[in-house]
Amino acid sequence: GKVIADILEKQGTPIAGFVDDDNTKWGQEFFGYRIHGGSGYLASTLASQVDIDVAIGDNEVRRKVVLDLQTRAFVCTTAIHPSARIGTNVQIGAGTVRMAGAPSGFGIPKASILRAMR
Repeated sequence: GKVIADILEKQGTPIAGFVDDDNTKWGQEFFGYRIHGGSGYLASTLASQVDIDVAIGDNEVRRKVVLDLQTRAFVCTTAIHPSARIGTNVQIGAGTVRMAGAPSGFGIPKASILRAMR
């Protein structure tokens, strides 16, 4: 969550808050943003009111969540760090996160997370 929030802030993307299925976190702040509720909170939110960045590190779980949200008409956006290196004509799928320094010269599938290797 912190990394995604940092990237979105650097992109200038407004952040309405977080959603977490751990109900002990509801109402608390995380990285300066309110945790509104769990996935049920999204069910009560009109898809036209928010775009979503899925901050789940596991690419397969992330892909499933993105696909589920898209079937419910939510828009899953991309979070691209300003220092991520992206090749010419690279297509980046919905719900993708590009970390600082992450290189790419190829197409990136939907709901992937790419980061720089050390």
